[in-house]
Amino acid sequence: MKKCILVIFGSKSAEHDISIITGLQAIENLDEEKFRVVPIYITRKGKWLTGEKLKKIESFEDFDERGTREVCLKMGSGELLEKRSFGFKKAFKVDCAVVCNHGMNGEDGTLQGVLELSNIPYTSCGVLASSISMDKVIMKEIMRALGYPILDYGVVTKREFLEDREKAFKKLKKLGFPLIVKPSNLGSSIGINRASSKEELFDAIEVAIEYDPVVIVEKALVDFKEINCAVRGNSLRLELSRLEEPNSVGKLLDFKEKYLNFSKGRTSSPNISAKLKKEIEELSARCFRDFRCKGVVRFDFLVEGERVYINELNSVPGSLSNYLFKESYKRHLNRLIELAEEEFVEKNSYTYSYKSVALKEYEKNRNVNKFLNK
Repeated sequence: MKKCILVIFGSKSAEHDISIITGLQAIENLDEEKFRVVPIYITRKGKWLTGEKLKKIESFEDFDERGTREVCLKMGSGELLEKRSFGFKKAFKVDCAVVCNHGMNGEDGTLQGVLELSNIPYTSCGVLASSISMDKVIMKEIMRALGYPILDYGVVTKREFLEDREKAFKKLKKLGFPLIVKPSNLGSSIGINRASSKEELFDAIEVAIEYDPVVIVEKALVDFKEINCAVRGNSLRLELSRLEEPNSVGKLLDFKEKYLNFSKGRTSSPNISAKLKKEIEELSARCFRDFRCKGVVRFDFLVEGERVYINELNSVPGSLSNYLFKESYKRHLNRLIELAEEEFVEKNSYTYSYKSVALKEYEKNRNVNKFLNK
């Protein structure tokens, strides 16, 4: 019997459209001789839908719910339910979920929490690693505490900025220009800008607070390389990918350059020393373990001369970083599902409940207290 695999994508996120692309790529490359592939599209309003039309890109250009069915997960059962005339009914048992959601309400631990409560194995990081990696400020704070090489940064909230811009500037100017301004909880280069003056900094913060109430402002490098490394694994094992150098030519890529210029390709063999290559690989493996990651995670580094800085980790990377591994996309997805199932078995081997005498003791003491208070 074929295993039932959910491919979940979309959701209420600024990265909604990129998530659709990642989801459809996964659907196209999953082994249909081995798996029953079920698309789960989460709309921009948060409704869960399934249907064969959701396997085609043209369905999303001017989306219409007709031809789809509303679904939900039954907590604790691992079952997908479909909405019928008289409520939700069991559709089938889910064997694993391939998570393709980018950004908030999917990559940030919220979807992972739903899958945990539903008792379903899934291919992304867990709740903790997902939530930490989604929030750039918290992620940087933890990296700094653990001694990772990171760039100097400052934090400003929407309230601080709107109440007193000059005070906010005073806190940030010690970083020195140029600066990179980012919403704390966003990816895909959305809301990110470079600032080389006070006026540009204020403009960049105004853009960033449209997306998130917390803004991170980082020291920008001028002459640097961006190097990426993916790690695939779980709590038991991990595999490192080859390194890549995106075609950024030392500049900040905007959303269109990063995701929509498909013809430009990528540089898979960066021109860096063996020492730097080893350092990047070691930092990637260490961070994967320190943050308790699983699935596939892409680590982004900035290299200035012989100095390496870890920039961020992406717990659900675009295209699931399949292009960084040597085998086919089909084999990559098979491996992610195997790792998810292996982690699921490992996690369920531990004891999570303990039956104590607390309820009996409470009842006994409550009866004593009732008697004494008469």
